[in-house]
Amino acid sequence: MPSSFANVFVLSSLPRVIWPLGGWWFFACANFAGLTLEQINLLIEKPTRKLIFFLRRVNLQLLASCYMQNNQAYSACHILKGMQTTQSRNLFVMPCFQMDLLNEAETVLCSANDPGGEIPNGAAGHYLLGLICWYTDRKKSVIHHFRLSLSMDLLLWAAYEELCILGASEEATVVFREAAALCIQKQYLYHGLASPNLHASNAS
Repeated sequence: MPSSFANVFVLSSLPRVIWPLGGWWFFACANFAGLTLEQINLLIEKPTRKLIFFLRRVNLQLLASCYMQNNQAYSACHILKGMQTTQSRNLFVMPCFQMDLLNEAETVLCSANDPGGEIPNGAAGHYLLGLICWYTDRKKSVIHHFRLSLSMDLLLWAAYEELCILGASEEATVVFREAAALCIQKQYLYHGLASPNLHASNAS
């Protein structure tokens, strides 16, 4: 991400320059934060101090993401540390992992569990926990998280590869069978439906 893009979001944390940037910017921030359309409308209709706080928080998340893209994990970690929102905590995990702050990364992932006991980000979250357990010499936990990761996403080949290295994998035909083919088919259909122009060009 270009540095000028990051600068825009730093400057836009000031209320006087929020609206001149245009509606596209606000909706991009809201989408990044995972807000629903109803929540977005509420913020637009009742611009209060909460709106300013929301925009400032999202700016920091976007700036941290820019730092991560630029391989500046320390800067991203410094920005996100102490932020309590789910989105910020999930972002905080990656710079911690890259800086070998494994205990801190694991604490953030596990303390972010919802009442159902699910790890944030599903298969990717379990895969990351598996790597953390690997680097901290907990083989049983490594296998547990890699297997959970693979059960959630059969196309996450890296998890199966790691299980093979650990000698804990089942035969590929047992693990995947027709399920992986169905996953690929669903993804193909999803992307196909999302690209009507592709169908039109194929038909012609």
